[in-house]
This record gives sequence, C-alpha cells and structure tokens, in this order.
Amino acid sequence: MLKVLETRVGAPDWAEKEPLPSDKGILVSLSSERFATLQEAEQQLTAKTVAYVRQFYRDEYPLSGDWTVPVSIIERSAIRKLVGETFDKDFGNGIQGTMYRAHLQLELNSAVRRALHDSWHGQIVSHRLTVLGSMLGLVTLMLATSAGYFRLDDLTGGLYRRRLKLAAASLIAAGSLVAWVVGAPV
Repeated sequence: MLKVLETRVGAPDWAEKEPLPSDKGILVSLSSERFATLQEAEQQLTAKTVAYVRQFYRDEYPLSGDWTVPVSIIERSAIRKLVGETFDKDFGNGIQGTMYRAHLQLELNSAVRRALHDSWHGQIVSHRLTVLGSMLGLVTLMLATSAGYFRLDDLTGGLYRRRLKLAAASLIAAGSLVAWVVGAPV
C-alpha cells in the first residue's frame, strides 16, 4: 500500500489536473475520496493507482485475464509526489471532525515501462506454464482413462460396458472441467 509521508491543509496545486507531458514521461495526478482516516484514503489511492497503471499499459502488456501491477514497482519507479490533505468537516448537530484525502503525482516513464515489462513477463510465463501443465494433465487423464476402460471391458467380457463408458466419460468430463478452471484466465 502506498504511504503518505507528509500531510498538509489544502490540496496541492497539481492535484486533480489532467495528465501532462514532462521531460521524462507523463505526469498523472490521482486523488482519493474523503475518508475518516488517512489509511482508508491511502488504500483507495493505491487501488486507483494500480488500476490506472494497468489500464495505461494494457495495450503493451496484454495477458488473457488480469495481470497484477506490483505496488512496489509504482513506489520505486513512478511516484513523484505523495501527500495527504487534512480538512475539518462539520457533520451537523455540532459534530466536527477531521477528514483526509491522499494525492499522488505519478511520472510514467521508461523506467516504469521496463520494470512493468519484467513483472509482466514473469506473470505471463507462469500463466502459460499453468495452461500447458493443465492441458498435459488432461491428455494424460484421457489416455489413462481410455486404457483403463478397455482393460476393464476386456476383463469383464463386456458385461459392464455401459457402466464403464459412463464412468470413463464422467472422469474425462471432470478432468476437463478441472483443466479448464485451472487454465482459465483470472
């Protein structure tokens, strides 16, 4: 989770602005909603930042399903400024309290792109190996089930052929379902 290091009264002047090109990349300002605690504002800003970075780089790093953007990469490579905002709020009936917002200025540049590429590459390799393993397991299950069916059918002289066919088809269907769930995109 992204952590605010400094809080101030009032939002910074760069908060809630449109993305701007800079000398190294693109400056993007993101802000959380108002919350009762700074931790809640940090949690929402972290989720919003990860979603923004994932969407920004989605065309470059496609993966069937969702790839996870590590927050550590954002902390190391993309954060330019991260500040908290405090303000007093009157809730009515004489109840007053302090509210918090978190503001972040990201710099999306080539260092972020390289770090995300390394992370994406590791995730896609893992995803593809999972799909490959589930398909190989399914093929092995089908071959073993077919061999077992023919062996048992031969041993029983065809007396239980329909039951054996049902059992073999059920086992292959269950294995196919498991392979599909394991290999399916997240």
